[in-house]
Amino acid sequence: MPSVTEPRLEVANNVPDESTESRLPKGISVEGVAADILDRAFSFLDVPYRLGGFSNLGIDCSGLVKKAFSAVGVDLPRTARTQFLEGTPVPIADISPGDLLFFAWSKAGRYPSHVAIYLGNGLILHASSSARRVIVDSFESSAYLKSRCIGARRILAGSENQ
Repeated sequence: MPSVTEPRLEVANNVPDESTESRLPKGISVEGVAADILDRAFSFLDVPYRLGGFSNLGIDCSGLVKKAFSAVGVDLPRTARTQFLEGTPVPIADISPGDLLFFAWSKAGRYPSHVAIYLGNGLILHASSSARRVIVDSFESSAYLKSRCIGARRILAGSENQ
């Protein structure tokens, strides 16, 4: 049983924050539709990870992406594998905030099993099964993530990502 002073995650009232104040990390500056997508995705920060989850009580990686993009009227498929077929391929060196990064379970994997939203400055937002919640991670400094990244897709057209 946890002690009274030990911090713990409260789940019972875990409702996405609808405030208009930006929740983006310092140093991340995004405008337009991409900002709306990232703000919606950030409303799920710390929501518990749940495979197949699609609500504020528990969400998985592709559910998070689908929810974030639906907030601006973009309807994406439900799984990482089918989301990988959407939009336009983008070289990793050219990714912009709002682009999606796809990952395979193994280094040799050809099909995505995980998806994250690129925030800028080398950071991603994703529903992490290992962290058991929605988190911000450093794509740039993670050899693990880089070794399993199989591609990036741009869902928003041209200037909408800026």
